[in-house]
Amino acid sequence: YLIQHLQKADGPWQVREAIAVALGSVGPAASEAVPVLISETADRYPAVRLQAVLALGLIASAGDSAQLGRILDALANRSDDRTVVDAAKASAIRIGSAMEPALLSTVSRPDSTESRRAFALDVLGALPGVSSYVAKELGKVLDTLSPDNRVRAVNVIAGVALRSAEIGRIQDLPLLRELRDRLAGTSDAKIQDKSGWVRLT
Repeated sequence: YLIQHLQKADGPWQVREAIAVALGSVGPAASEAVPVLISETADRYPAVRLQAVLALGLIASAGDSAQLGRILDALANRSDDRTVVDAAKASAIRIGSAMEPALLSTVSRPDSTESRRAFALDVLGALPGVSSYVAKELGKVLDTLSPDNRVRAVNVIAGVALRSAEIGRIQDLPLLRELRDRLAGTSDAKIQDKSGWVRLT
């Protein structure tokens, strides 16, 4: 019933906003609403877009990789109101490490825009416990990124390095040292000033 009403684009936007809020409050049990909520992230009213992206973060199932990819596409496509963009990032972060494959795909795909890559890298930078696999894969695509996104990627890699040094994840250190040494010759001060590198002795 709620999903049917959410699909009525010709109805009052306040109704669609309220339905998105209600579906988000249900959580993962409302997973059947995900396709409709994805479409509502493009609603012409910012308030509806905002509640749709927030609801996706509350509902998304960590076990459905295809669904997470579609959700990320919808969230990363939000380039309008700053509040909606921030909410989209918060929703992706809430979904957590299950988003890593989709985020990496967004960064590495040749057809990704720099704004979509920036979104994905910002989310990766905010996720707790990002894996060394992410650092390795980001290292492979550094040269394809814009200067600003290269800095974002290095921030993520340095964060992995710092956590690895802190918890003694010895097996990660050779890879991370290799990435550090590869970047050692860069003239970009933003890349050089990373506490994660300092800890990689």
